[in-house]
Amino acid sequence: MAKTGKKLTVANPDFIRNGDDADFRTMLHNLLTFNARMESIRSALGSQIGLTGGQWTTLQTVAQLELKGPVAVKDVADHLGQSGAFTTIEVNKLVEAKLLEKRVDPDDRRRVRLTLTDLARTELRAIAPQQAEVNDQIFEGIGGDDFDRLCRMAQLMRDGSEKALVLAQYLLAVSEQR
Repeated sequence: MAKTGKKLTVANPDFIRNGDDADFRTMLHNLLTFNARMESIRSALGSQIGLTGGQWTTLQTVAQLELKGPVAVKDVADHLGQSGAFTTIEVNKLVEAKLLEKRVDPDDRRRVRLTLTDLARTELRAIAPQQAEVNDQIFEGIGGDDFDRLCRMAQLMRDGSEKALVLAQYLLAVSEQR
């Protein structure tokens, strides 16, 4: 219980200041605002080539993963923390838009490899300067050490949020059984 008489929304003592969780709540709201703005930004960038924000992110992910080797739908889904079914729908729209190609993987004929088309590469190159300007603005004032910490924290929060989602779904199911 907080000093104000409100129930605390976090139990970790590192996140409670002066007996209150107000700083924690503010941080969460800042992250929610950040997420909403990032969604709007990716939609704005994607719309320049006729894509939704989700399609834009899928295309960007294939471009990024392609640098490391062959890319499958599962690779994209895992990278983005999405279901394979949802990713397949987005990929198929990008194939239809002639921005991605699907090819049978010669090493495993059960798998499909995704590759950017020449059109996709041209579109991404054209938007890259604007994307860089927007990204620089988002992270203005964040230096190298802060960036390293942010990368580690983002991974920790992603991992924790995955576990928290499972927990929240479980708690909801238990409460519905009562």
